[in-house]
Amino acid sequence: MKVQDELRKTNLYQYVQDKIASSVPDVILTSEMQKLRSDETYRKARSQALQRDDLHRDDELDVLIRWREEMKLPYGRRYLRRVGLPVRAEMYSLAQLLILPPEKDLLVHFDATRSVVRNAVGRDDTLYYYACVANVRKTTVPIAEMVTAEHNTASITSLLLYFEIFVLKMLENRWPIFRGVVVDFSLALIHSIMLAFNQMSLNRYLMIVYRQLHNKQKRNPLRRSECVFLCRNHIQKMISCNISTYTRDNDLIRLVEETTGIMIRCQRKADLDVPFQNLGGLLLSEH
Repeated sequence: MKVQDELRKTNLYQYVQDKIASSVPDVILTSEMQKLRSDETYRKARSQALQRDDLHRDDELDVLIRWREEMKLPYGRRYLRRVGLPVRAEMYSLAQLLILPPEKDLLVHFDATRSVVRNAVGRDDTLYYYACVANVRKTTVPIAEMVTAEHNTASITSLLLYFEIFVLKMLENRWPIFRGVVVDFSLALIHSIMLAFNQMSLNRYLMIVYRQLHNKQKRNPLRRSECVFLCRNHIQKMISCNISTYTRDNDLIRLVEETTGIMIRCQRKADLDVPFQNLGGLLLSEH
């Protein structure tokens, strides 16, 4: 019971690391390795501890009841904003918006994972956790979240549209509140951002960016839009995986990885041209 109480108030990964660090000396001295519990043991204990806060044994009913309780609060204080079936919960609040710094160059990161949310009781649907987060004073802070069994453009676009409406209402029509969104190479996320925040297709966005880079368009249609940035770590990983399928030459693999790493960090198109031309010349050379 003590372990469960501690797990309700702390991060699971950090708790496990602290327990291992404090137990290792004693375990080594006594040779009682069985005292080290597995991650899965702690994960189950934390899940059981958090279930004490459930309002109903059925997860779907629990979400609906919790939403009904939230609706009794003033509009700005609510956290659970919208719910649906199968299990769906959208979460954001005024308090989260107010801690964002008033910086025009603020970037947020938007991603989804299915590894931190258990399946709903009695259902086989995989639940995804979506989070739009910002770095505030060296701390990662979520500003919009969603748990849902759906992973498609329509579902994600709905979250972003309602979040924008909420921001406009709470911050007196101030939008955008960040310069851009960093995502991995998920077309569902990218298309959703384009539709919800920029009211345009991905094809149109890419055409505008291309014309801007080549000075073919004086007026900037993206001035009040959200720029989308691909996470360079994801791009680098994707390149590393792909190049290994074309060659076993370790020197060539290292060359491509280092050159693309330089290209990814370029801030201007002029800086990008030189390494791109040199890499292309080397890869296309007969020698």
